Amino acid sequence: MKMTILNKGSIEKGVIIFAFLLIPVTLLLVFGYYPAIKLVQLSLSDWNGYSQTISYVGFDNYVAVLTNEEYYSAFFHNLAYIVSCFLMVALSLYVAIILNTSLRGRNFYRTILFLPYVVNGVAVALMFNFLFDFNDSPINVFLRWLGFDGIRFISPNYSVNFSLSLVVVWRHFGFFMVLFLAGLQSIPQDLYDSAKIDGAGFGTVIHHIIIPSIRRIIEICLFLAIATSMQVFYEPFLITRGGPAGASHTFVSKIIDVAFHFSNFGKASAMGVVLLLLMILIIGVQRYIISKGAQYHE
Repeated sequence: MKMTILNKGSIEKGVIIFAFLLIPVTLLLVFGYYPAIKLVQLSLSDWNGYSQTISYVGFDNYVAVLTNEEYYSAFFHNLAYIVSCFLMVALSLYVAIILNTSLRGRNFYRTILFLPYVVNGVAVALMFNFLFDFNDSPINVFLRWLGFDGIRFISPNYSVNFSLSLVVVWRHFGFFMVLFLAGLQSIPQDLYDSAKIDGAGFGTVIHHIIIPSIRRIIEICLFLAIATSMQVFYEPFLITRGGPAGASHTFVSKIIDVAFHFSNFGKASAMGVVLLLLMILIIGVQRYIISKGAQYHE
């Protein structure tokens, strides 16, 4: 009788677990894995986006992507965003540490820094399109009033990517700061008090208490920073249209261009798969470095 009750309880527990997992797993399969499989399938074809039939060309699209310098150049432009986003993560951690103290008006500063993240990406791009204008930008008008020359934010060289990366940093800074604040508030106050009694300085507290305690948060933020910098689209598309002379085309904007401008969805899908593999590789290296750092702290 007791065994029967236990079996009944196990069955009910299994049914409850299955019921709770059914919807999220189904959504994951339908909107996650199925599109990924379809992407790989299309990457092996020459589909133009509207034809009823699909002709498979094998790995020709991958060969075209990996042997075309134009696509390497687009990925090289993304490096400016990667560098800027890594610096943003470090700066947002520092600001979060400051705002986690008893600073007067800290809630006001938190709100002001987080607000850009909730603004629509298109609106942000259009705003900075005005701010980057060489003739009418308020920044350049003020500099000319002081007797200086204006700044060319949109220049026909690689520096335009750092100008556009400032838009990404400005918009996402508050989001990373909030993530770090959540992690910092989970650290027991006793650790800070013990460090203060031992005479530990600000740098020592960061190195031996804060970083080891929120290592998982840092790992998540770095992952999101890489994903954000590798998938940049709004800024180059709305502000520069990939110009001047293709100097600001990112890998994703190039994918959109190949798919919808040249109607080559097969090659665009192959570029998407290559981008996915690059992100997996970069994130793998990141996790390896972080795990080595964790072993060093231990």
